[in-house]
Amino acid sequence: MKVYGQINYTGTMKYQGSTLNLEYLADDYKNGLTLTKGYIGGGYIGSSVWSNVTTIQNATDAWGTSANASLRAGLYYGGWSSSHINGYMFWCGGDVINQKMSFSTEVCSNIGNRNYGSGNSSSQIQNGIGYNPDGSFYGTKAFTLANANSTNYDKLNFQTDGWTAASDGNIATGTAYTQAWFDKQFGFSLGSDGVTRRYPFSTETWGTITASPNYTVGLGAWGKGLPTKDAKSYVAGNNVQAPFMKFMHLTYSYVTNAYNQTISNGEQSPVMGQSHGYWAGCLS
Repeated sequence: MKVYGQINYTGTMKYQGSTLNLEYLADDYKNGLTLTKGYIGGGYIGSSVWSNVTTIQNATDAWGTSANASLRAGLYYGGWSSSHINGYMFWCGGDVINQKMSFSTEVCSNIGNRNYGSGNSSSQIQNGIGYNPDGSFYGTKAFTLANANSTNYDKLNFQTDGWTAASDGNIATGTAYTQAWFDKQFGFSLGSDGVTRRYPFSTETWGTITASPNYTVGLGAWGKGLPTKDAKSYVAGNNVQAPFMKFMHLTYSYVTNAYNQTISNGEQSPVMGQSHGYWAGCLS
């Protein structure tokens, strides 16, 4: 059943025993904003480092290079986020520098430094992105993961481009290759400790959840989760053409994807799209 408009009800609606979020009942998340273009910033092979920004048109799957965007050159990037008007790039490996790119001009500029380096995680989460049925928008913050073996992390306010320091004893720490993804209500992370963690944006506190079936494939080096608007997200495997898994948001379960990657793919950049996404860049 797909319903548009307003539903007034009391109690809890469930699907196969799992509580349904409003965003999936009304397709509010998927239709709240149509994604048409993606961006990938920088990258390197050996000692060659790029500052250009690659573009991808969702309608045609056509790659290009932005004529205006030029990022600070750096080997390692500590995640990305997207507001309604800007894209953001975070540096990692102990670096706290960040830049944003205007979607209207594709010009890059610096914003303030984070309080903490991103440590061993190149992922981040944010509370979705889009517009509510009444015209108000959601998706106002992004959140980094833990700073290496510390419980410290940062929150980015899209309206001010300002950072707020935070700490949480339940955040993933000391786990290699932590991957993350999100929807409108929650952020999720998975580390090499095999624990899936959930971050409700309403409370901004980390906790653990029990996924059943659980994740069974080794995590890839600097891999990054690929979120979607279809109540599932993808988690990359370990640098090979092995099957990867998808996390089902309605049932909190991991399912092996029916199809493999066609080339060995390790330090890939995920690009979220409207009806399909991309993992770009690889070790081949």
